[in-house]
Amino acid sequence: MKHDGRYKSRIVAGGHRTDAPVKSIYSGEVSLCGVRFCIFFAELNELKVWQTDVGKAYLEAFTKEKVYLIAGPEFADIRGRVLIINKALYGLKSSELRWYKWFANVLRGMGFDSCPAEPKIWMRACASDGSILKQQFPKPNSVKTKKSLFEPPDHVKDGSYYEYIAVYCDDLTIASRDPKAITDILKKKYLFKLKGIGPLKFFLGC
Repeated sequence: MKHDGRYKSRIVAGGHRTDAPVKSIYSGEVSLCGVRFCIFFAELNELKVWQTDVGKAYLEAFTKEKVYLIAGPEFADIRGRVLIINKALYGLKSSELRWYKWFANVLRGMGFDSCPAEPKIWMRACASDGSILKQQFPKPNSVKTKKSLFEPPDHVKDGSYYEYIAVYCDDLTIASRDPKAITDILKKKYLFKLKGIGPLKFFLGC
């Protein structure tokens, strides 16, 4: 049941009937504190905060599990055939990790980098005119002249700022001067089916 009283149902794969994964399938989510930081930075830098939801997100990614099913009567003409599952269906054990890695590659392609302190917050530096600046975070063990990760990069001046995307599975909180430009790229270039695009009103029902 959703926060407004609507019900939702979903057909899922029987992941409980598959073998236990050998490797870790942990992916994690942005913390509530991390979302609050994004909202705070948005207020501080006069950014707009939007929310959107990627529809049928797991189906955008491909599974690495070897899974099949035997078609039942609901498959009509192909009943009894062996069907190989290649998409990261809801219910499979590794689907969330597969989706996150797929989406992480999309964000990197848009110029975002994962925040070292909160990996599910993605950031990219922008000049005062909104153009994207290349920014790479230093590796924790690398020798740098800067004192810490929190020291501003050299180019952050004269109105430069960061844009943020906080990722909680398929729920995105976007802090940007032009969040519509980000959602348009996700829809038109990457063909994501976005729902509920607009100013942030609810976050996970809150």
